[in-house]
Amino acid sequence: MTTVSTEDLYRWLTAGAALGDRTFHAGAIELLNFAGLLDRADVRRYIQTETVPDREGNDVDGAWVDWAALARSVEDGEIGALYGGQDRLLRLALSIAHGTLVDLSATLSGLGHAHARAVLDAMTAPLGLAGDVEITYTAAYLERKRADDDRVRQFLGAHGLDPDDTVSRS
Repeated sequence: MTTVSTEDLYRWLTAGAALGDRTFHAGAIELLNFAGLLDRADVRRYIQTETVPDREGNDVDGAWVDWAALARSVEDGEIGALYGGQDRLLRLALSIAHGTLVDLSATLSGLGHAHARAVLDAMTAPLGLAGDVEITYTAAYLERKRADDDRVRQFLGAHGLDPDDTVSRS
């Protein structure tokens, strides 16, 4: 595949899923994008791009994942090192798009707030709820997050690190 920005690739994959009415693929693509896996050459190897006509006959750039080949590559250990969240979201994406079995208990337990929200967001498309569901934070969640963020700031400050240089966790 020629070099293309991650933003364009995401847009093309989304277009490809929409053109094929593949809502399960759309959900899986959301997880790949969230986990930063669309930036990886070892994942891009399983993505094909093509200019195709849309429903009105206009040419559009589309992209498609060879989910079966990607699943085999993961099982064969051909995908490079992934941090825990990336590995779990990749396996969940393969389950959503391709039907690869995944242990939901092991995959979902211990996900941080941002990862958990990404999973919830990704599931709206396959469930036919894309655009119909809005995930909002409750007062209890916001209080818990504030307390968690305060603990992180205290830890960083105690170790001589600048808490303002860290990325906020959602």
